[in-house]
Amino acid sequence: MANDDVIAILGYFTITMKSITFNDAVSKSLRKKVTSNKNADQAIGYLIGQLGKSDDYTEYISGQELVKNCIELIYELFDKLGGRFVLIECENHPSFIGFYERFDFKVIQEDVYVQLYRAL
Repeated sequence: MANDDVIAILGYFTITMKSITFNDAVSKSLRKKVTSNKNADQAIGYLIGQLGKSDDYTEYISGQELVKNCIELIYELFDKLGGRFVLIECENHPSFIGFYERFDFKVIQEDVYVQLYRAL
């Protein structure tokens, strides 16, 4: 990365809004935590849709730094637009779930993927 003519992409993430529909297994208390309405069938939140880093530059950024940068940007959006939570969807694998739990994400439900949320 010493060459000023080269732009290296160390990592990337995408943020969008997503509506989720709660399945029957989601308790009323969890629905209330996420939406403030225990009878809610749906919720809209920020979705971290893509998250990845380049294998060529692993020494320059960690997955933890990438998630922290993403969450910082979401808090900037939250200050301007509001919202209640951040959502991540991942494969049902203990290492993926454990990685996101380190950032205070909690499993909300399993659909095609496991959906985890973090309150704002």
